Amino acid sequence: MKKLTSLMLSVIIILTVFCSVDITAFAADTITGLKQTAAVKTGFRVQWNQLSGKLSYDVKIEGGSKTLVYKKRKSNIFTITGKLSPATNYKVSVRARRGNKTGGWSSPKTVTTCCNDVTAKQTSFADRSVTLEWNAAAGAKGYRVYQKNINSNGSASYKHVGTTKKTKKKIKLPTLSESAYKETNVALIVVPVRKIAGYRAESRIKNVSKRAYVYYPKSTPFMVYTPYSDNYNNIILKSNARVSGFTFRIYSADDSLLDTRSISVENESTASFKYNASKVYKIDAQAYITVGSKTARTYWSSKTEICPKPEITYKWNSNAEMVVSWGKIDDVSGYNFKIQQSDNSSVVYRQKRLTENKLTITNQQLSGLEINKAYKITVLPFKDNEDSTTKFKSNSITTKKAEIIGHRGVMDKAPENTIVSFKKAKKAGYDSFECDFWETKSGDLLIYHDLMMDSCGKPNLDIRTIKAADIKKYPIKKGSNISSYATQYIPTMEQTIKLASKLGMKLYLHTKDSSLSVKGMQKINSWVKKYNMGSKLCIFSRSTACAAKLEKYIASNHGYLIDATSAEVIKNSILYMSRTSMKTLIMKRNSYLDKEISELAHSFGIKIACYGNKTPAHAAKVLNQGTDIVIVDKYFLKK
Repeated sequence: MKKLTSLMLSVIIILTVFCSVDITAFAADTITGLKQTAAVKTGFRVQWNQLSGKLSYDVKIEGGSKTLVYKKRKSNIFTITGKLSPATNYKVSVRARRGNKTGGWSSPKTVTTCCNDVTAKQTSFADRSVTLEWNAAAGAKGYRVYQKNINSNGSASYKHVGTTKKTKKKIKLPTLSESAYKETNVALIVVPVRKIAGYRAESRIKNVSKRAYVYYPKSTPFMVYTPYSDNYNNIILKSNARVSGFTFRIYSADDSLLDTRSISVENESTASFKYNASKVYKIDAQAYITVGSKTARTYWSSKTEICPKPEITYKWNSNAEMVVSWGKIDDVSGYNFKIQQSDNSSVVYRQKRLTENKLTITNQQLSGLEINKAYKITVLPFKDNEDSTTKFKSNSITTKKAEIIGHRGVMDKAPENTIVSFKKAKKAGYDSFECDFWETKSGDLLIYHDLMMDSCGKPNLDIRTIKAADIKKYPIKKGSNISSYATQYIPTMEQTIKLASKLGMKLYLHTKDSSLSVKGMQKINSWVKKYNMGSKLCIFSRSTACAAKLEKYIASNHGYLIDATSAEVIKNSILYMSRTSMKTLIMKRNSYLDKEISELAHSFGIKIACYGNKTPAHAAKVLNQGTDIVIVDKYFLKK
């Protein structure tokens, strides 16, 4: 028993010695070198000397009404942002941790957050100097002022130009060359500073940039560029620096003063205004800076002659000829006119020294003029002087290219909805062709327009009752020029999609059956993917329920067909489509259509297609109303 007692006592003594050594060694892991290294408005960064061995650190922050503790930090650098108050002192303590054992907290270190930014304003200026005033920042021990400079590649640099404990300071700026003062060059920035235990907590420069006006004496009149007119006939006045505004004078072509005005730009560098778009006139301008009761002005710019750019419009007449007109400008001698192919910029028609502001391009003048091509139209006004001709700035517009769709192929030259009709659409120069389809009871998808098979000589036979395998039993017997072609049969859906892909044409599919099955739609989708027609195929229905299903199951473009003649119904249809992926609205030519409706559709990215067009006059009418796609029943293109 005595031996057992002695053994237990020895074990206790040994454990006590080891524990004492461990505790003593850990107690020696005290934190040293704790200091603040950075600050922002809502936080700071502290750092301390790294201890050896595998350990972590706990950080305690005390101040205001809160105490925050962050445990088991791996690094000897600790950063906190977004949790603290501006301009506030906090005490930070750190302790070492080995596993679950911790040492004692270090002596607290006082750290500080930055002040809130201040808003600086300029109260006066003199030659190369400005006076700034700003609101006091709580906790600030002083304020530093920087000049922000932008170099030619857009990089910013900051130069310290003054320090004060007050909230007002006069800053003397260095004399720079004209090229040094660019549009974004001169800015003065006020930064509040706090000092705690030798550390300066200075607010970040990039957050408090404030622009200051600088007085430029009239001996350096480089602030105003020559006034000019932009593409929208706005007159532009532009300064090299931020200014309070511009004063400008407008003269007639014979130098009679017409108008004098001023425009405030509120510390910007440009101003724009509209003036008479039908006259040639002259303008000069000066920039000015106003601070308090003081105003400094530049010299007047040179007097510049400005001619408005002609505002060009076009429309198609009943012969599908282009009628171009533009705004008439007084005081010019005439206009030069040209038309270019927009795809290669080659000039296809030109007229010089026109005296009228309207021109009709006939088929004789431009034999290749087509509604399914885009053209760039340019008008250049000029004025004859005594010894020369002054050419002003031209204006250009690009005509909209109409997409031409063959309705059921080329239905006036070949049997509708047949392979030969679709191929002829390609030869005719159409961009795409449209066809109708039904789903049969056997699940086949067949291209055919009517429910009953009258064109196959079976007026009492329902197209939905036959199978694709049996279509050669029912050759097409009626249609345009039926005798000119070998026997034609009803195409299948896959045949048609494959053909469109081979021809490189877009395809518009009209489902005549609003009860199209999910299985049928899945078949169509598989063929769309197989022949890579997703972006070149538009499938549409007149049923909203069917159109919604088509959207869900077929990865292609989608459309919606309406026969309404009411503007209100059409607008509501467009609004309905705007909430879906349907981007093509198909309607009859005689439906209600005007610029307001087409602009509403275009605002939602919806194109309008009109069918029932049989003549160039029909096509011209719907194009002038804003139609994007012309579905034609008769062959009137030039090919």
